[in-house]
Amino acid sequence: MSTLNNILDEVTEYYLHTSRDFNGLPSYNINNYDETMLKELITEEKILIITEFEDINPHIKRFDYKIPIQTQIEYVSKRVNFVAYPTSKYLKSLPIFEERPFTKMLCMGEPQLKFLYFNADVLSTYFNNPQYMISDHGYGGSISIKDTFYKEDDPINSEYIQNYGLATRKKAERKERYVGLILRDLNKLNVEGQSKFRGFLLPNQNEYIIEENCYTNLIQGNFVMDFWIFDVLLKEIEYINQMSKNMGLPPLFNNTISTRSLWTETPDYRNILVPTLKNYYRFVTALEKITVQSINVKFFQTKVVGFITIPKENGQTNPHTLKIFEDWLDKNKEVFSSDDLFKDKIITPLRDLRKERQKPAHKEIEDKYDIDLFTQQDELIRNIFTAIREIRKFFSQHPNNKEIKIPAYFNDDKRIRNY
Repeated sequence: MSTLNNILDEVTEYYLHTSRDFNGLPSYNINNYDETMLKELITEEKILIITEFEDINPHIKRFDYKIPIQTQIEYVSKRVNFVAYPTSKYLKSLPIFEERPFTKMLCMGEPQLKFLYFNADVLSTYFNNPQYMISDHGYGGSISIKDTFYKEDDPINSEYIQNYGLATRKKAERKERYVGLILRDLNKLNVEGQSKFRGFLLPNQNEYIIEENCYTNLIQGNFVMDFWIFDVLLKEIEYINQMSKNMGLPPLFNNTISTRSLWTETPDYRNILVPTLKNYYRFVTALEKITVQSINVKFFQTKVVGFITIPKENGQTNPHTLKIFEDWLDKNKEVFSSDDLFKDKIITPLRDLRKERQKPAHKEIEDKYDIDLFTQQDELIRNIFTAIREIRKFFSQHPNNKEIKIPAYFNDDKRIRNY
């Protein structure tokens, strides 16, 4: 004969132990099913039932559902298929021992797709460890173990988080960056991993929010309609080199980097997560390497009908590429229907980048933590992106480049995002 405790114990046991993944017990699998008693447990807020009306997959408590008690009772009365869970209120009344802090949160009934917020320093272990490969999407990223280091049953497999997202503090007066991680993923860490992450957990969790595009992609499973400025800059360089070829010239940039190989070739070309001068100047060096250092001097020296070349000076071993680039644009500006504004649009930002990169080379700069570096980085990447885009716009005026179709979003600053 079923009792209230029989049903409650069955649902609770399935959630905590039998399912092994904190799943709910489907109505058609409840051995002690009794409609009247189920309604009483729902009324006492000891059982929560979820149906496909609330979630496409009610077998996992993905979110913090606020389903009215009367609605739940009506589901039972109408014999709607449902999945039963012990409520958080009831679970918190039980003497549950669990040494893994994030697993304990699931034991207490927290939703599996709940974001928890951490100081970004928590990811430094992975970013600085060659065993891990990072894929950055701007609004977040993923961490994986490199094939050369992967071994079955290696403890390292239980000590990393696959997905992370950027987060911010809701009432921040200036730009801040934090990291948001999903409770379901944190639960997969071993006890050492969970303890490490617990040390970086931010107080006052309700003050933080995950980046909207991270939520769109990671939780809703939808395509993000914005584009990360770091990726678009690399694509602009690809178009510039294609246009260079169409004009009969060598590529303007020597070394193009695809977004796929970015993290292995130039890992510092990304958002800085911890705002220290050391991290900032590592980014500056990477950005300058991709742009200014990559400028191909042969581009300006190649003789092609319609262009005035800048001949190589005798004995010149270390050409001033930006000065040569400026002279070339000045001599050929009529080809591109341009005025002298190209100096402010292109040369000045690139020259400023070179000066910025040279600062730590000319004098020792003491490392320090400065939250304003987030904004400083945003301004720098935006200025350089605009300069590179202006080069592409110049080249697109050449008759041989009229057929190249540039995606519309390349010129839509609202869709090209700094995160």
